Amino acid sequence: MNKQCLSIIMLFSFFVLISISGTVSAANLTVNPGGSIQAAVNNASSGDIITVNDNNGSAYTYTENVIINKKVSLQSKNGSNVTVQAANPTNPVFTINSGGSGTCISGFTIKNAANSTGILLNSVTNCTVHNNTIYGNNYGINIFDSSFNNITQNIVKQNNYGLYLTTQCISLEDFCGDEIEWYEEEDYYCFYEYSGIHSDSQGNLIKGNSFNMNTYGLYLKSDECWSDLSEYDNHVLENNIAGNNYGIFAEGVYVWSSEVAQVHFNRIENNILFGIYLNEIGVNATNNWWGSSNSPTISSNNNSDIRPYEDPCYYYSPWLVLGLNANPTNISGRESIITADLTHNSNGNDTSSQGHIPDGIPINFTTNLGTITSPIYTRNGKANSTFNRGLIPSGTATITATLDNQSVQASVIIIADTTQPVVTASLAGGIYNTTKSVTLTASDNLDPNPVIFYSSNNGTTWNSQTNTVTLNLTQGITNLKFYARDASNNTCLNQTITYTIDTTAPTVNANPTGNFYNTPQNVVLSATDNIDHNPVIYYTRDDSTPTTLSTIYTGPININTDTILKFIAVDDAGNQAAVQIQNYIFNFLIMNNNTVKTYSSIQAALDDPMTLNGHVIIVNNGTYIENIILNKNITIMSIQNGNVTLQALNSSKPIFTINSLGSGSTIQGFIITGANDSSAIYINSANNCIINNNELTNNKNGIYLHKSKYNIITGNKLNNHSNIGIYIYPNSDNNNINNNILAFFPYGIYIRNSFNNSITGNTLYNSTTYAIYLNNATNTLTKQNNLTNNNYSIVLSKAQNNTITENSVSKTTNYGIYLDSSSINTLNQNTINTSSSRGIYLTTNSNNNYIQNNILTLNPYGIYLLNSINNILTANIINNSTSYAIYISNATSTTTNQNNLTNNNRGIYLTNTQNNTITGNNLINNTKTGIYLNNSTNNILTDNTAKNSQYGLYIYTNSNNNQLQNNVLTSNQYGIYLYITENNIIKGNNV
Repeated sequence: MNKQCLSIIMLFSFFVLISISGTVSAANLTVNPGGSIQAAVNNASSGDIITVNDNNGSAYTYTENVIINKKVSLQSKNGSNVTVQAANPTNPVFTINSGGSGTCISGFTIKNAANSTGILLNSVTNCTVHNNTIYGNNYGINIFDSSFNNITQNIVKQNNYGLYLTTQCISLEDFCGDEIEWYEEEDYYCFYEYSGIHSDSQGNLIKGNSFNMNTYGLYLKSDECWSDLSEYDNHVLENNIAGNNYGIFAEGVYVWSSEVAQVHFNRIENNILFGIYLNEIGVNATNNWWGSSNSPTISSNNNSDIRPYEDPCYYYSPWLVLGLNANPTNISGRESIITADLTHNSNGNDTSSQGHIPDGIPINFTTNLGTITSPIYTRNGKANSTFNRGLIPSGTATITATLDNQSVQASVIIIADTTQPVVTASLAGGIYNTTKSVTLTASDNLDPNPVIFYSSNNGTTWNSQTNTVTLNLTQGITNLKFYARDASNNTCLNQTITYTIDTTAPTVNANPTGNFYNTPQNVVLSATDNIDHNPVIYYTRDDSTPTTLSTIYTGPININTDTILKFIAVDDAGNQAAVQIQNYIFNFLIMNNNTVKTYSSIQAALDDPMTLNGHVIIVNNGTYIENIILNKNITIMSIQNGNVTLQALNSSKPIFTINSLGSGSTIQGFIITGANDSSAIYINSANNCIINNNELTNNKNGIYLHKSKYNIITGNKLNNHSNIGIYIYPNSDNNNINNNILAFFPYGIYIRNSFNNSITGNTLYNSTTYAIYLNNATNTLTKQNNLTNNNYSIVLSKAQNNTITENSVSKTTNYGIYLDSSSINTLNQNTINTSSSRGIYLTTNSNNNYIQNNILTLNPYGIYLLNSINNILTANIINNSTSYAIYISNATSTTTNQNNLTNNNRGIYLTNTQNNTITGNNLINNTKTGIYLNNSTNNILTDNTAKNSQYGLYIYTNSNNNQLQNNVLTSNQYGIYLYITENNIIKGNNV
């Protein structure tokens, strides 16, 4: 319900309550779509409130002719969504009879009483017709013989009669603001009855309404019902009266035979015939707006503002004028408020305390510079618009305001912009330990879009962005430079902010690390960081977890008792390293590093149930006499930089025995001695063990692998063993023997009946039998070993598919590399020198071997083949042999090609051989012969070069059926020498 209607009802109810006791409060009734308003009225009691609903938010039309004979408040729930149209167009849509005095009708659209009335007030008082839209009727509102009624804020349009009053006096209070528009029906015509408001009453107040598009806007008729004219004058105030027929096509106000009318603060404009038509009545029409600031026109001609008839008494001066002012008139900033003012009259008086033209009248604004908001609608007689200079640097803006036929102007002086823009950063410079983003925002007193120029690489390259830019900061240091420029080329100072994004924690270490020590240690803690050059180190010595409240490290920490040292490092960004723990232990014999339990013997430590697989046993300095058996996966190691000797308690048993349950164990850092009738370390059916950095001396055998696989023997020193340094037998496969030193033993490394083992990087010297012995071994890699002063350096017996490569063999008493009954082996890139007998010796069915790229120097025999077939000798270098560079005896199908043989006594010597191929060899400066054949047949000698020898080719007794072709045999005493031979082919040689 409209507040004004409610106020009237409440006031009336108040008086009723004073005079009548026991009155009950009003009931609330509801009418829904499909229901009847008339039924609700009939069922209501006096004072009840009836709410008429729309269709759940959608428009709905009720078709009725409603008669009200009791006081009710009839209201639409949702304004224009509820329409009531005449069921019978010859009867009013709403009729309020005398019993309905005090009724309020509010919020409806009321239409289509084409031959009757939208709302008929019949002999009633104190009714309110409020905020309705009424159109398409003969009479919009017909007030007959009714007084002191309130017609407020209605829209009355497209009717022949907007509002018709007769007989009784009414008061039209400023509750509604009627808008009455014309409904064209050519059949409706005759005398004074064609009017928007037709009244035979006095003392009416018509205020705040808008009348347009009606045949007659306002029709007032009075029969002098009151004698006190000052109290019951007709008041027409603050109405919008425009566009009627006696409005759009006629007068806006038609006053007929009344004593006087007060017409003030109305907009009376654009009425086709007359603004005010006066017939024998006085009117006070001062302080109205007539469409311009000029005096209204007084004439009987059409389109006149006032048409006096029969000499009425009337007043129209002063009238309202349109003014325009700017505040401020000079702007260095962006805006000025422009006010169109209709609160002054032609006498220059301020009329705002008396009233004002209707709210909601549009006034148009224009400007030659900048922009201005338009249109602006009047409120309390004024319209305030905002002028914005935009990017105009300077000048004078001429601003025009237009209302109806009147335009007025004001000027605003635009002062040149010298204010620099401002750039702010959302993130302060500093060090952060998470990725960040920073937003640069530029603002300016005038320019809404200043341009930001920025560089994230300390000015190397520049970018630009309007208003704002967000940059992601990632790991590292960013020197962000930025400034802004506005449209007037004002530029602010270049700023620089440094951001350090560091998400990486520092690292921190201790030197020496935690271990077992016999002497005090000065522990140095050091921290490094990707950005912070000096992270802070915090530490504790009591096993507590360090924090930033712990002791700060400033220098070496002296530790001389058992200590658990814990420490962290924190960088400038607050990144914290993980807690590091180092355990320093002093004064013990044997300790389990995991349980920190001590023992008097290694075996006791191993046998302790608390010692579990994976534990580490640390042995302090001293000599321990034991025979140790490992049935757990344990690491046994000497103290760091220690001197620990393990001596056999029973010399006929191993000092260490690792059984299968001890697989994965490690023995490290010991001196192991005294197993005179056994092995220092015996690995029995155990796999994946590591024996490293031990010194084994004065044992029968150093390390014995028995049926054990995937073990690593590395970095050990083995010397003075009475039998074998490292013995692998039998079925001990895939073991790795590397970087050991073996000296003074009959056998250095002995592999028997095993395969896929690796012997690499070892040093072996002073062996009295074989330094490396592969007996019935397969797929063994013997590589990069250094063998010196051995009786036999590398020996293969019944061994196949082995690779012997990159070894250095020197000063061997007998043979450097010796193959006996061994086939399909590769001897490659070995260096063999100063052997007392033979560099490489293949004998007794050592077949299908590949001997390539070896270097043999200062050996009596470089390569010696005996009783072997299908061997290949290629690309070897043999120098300074005192007997023969290559000696082949009783060997068939040997290929000897591309070898370089120089400065030897004899080059290639074949005796008792057949079907050999000697091709592409280079034999230079060999003293006696380049190539010598003795009792050898069916051999091919092609493309060889033999120079600077006594004999280039010497073909001796019974060397028949040989082919000598395309050889270069120059600078020899004899190029080709044949003795007691036959059927040899000698062709294409260069002698």
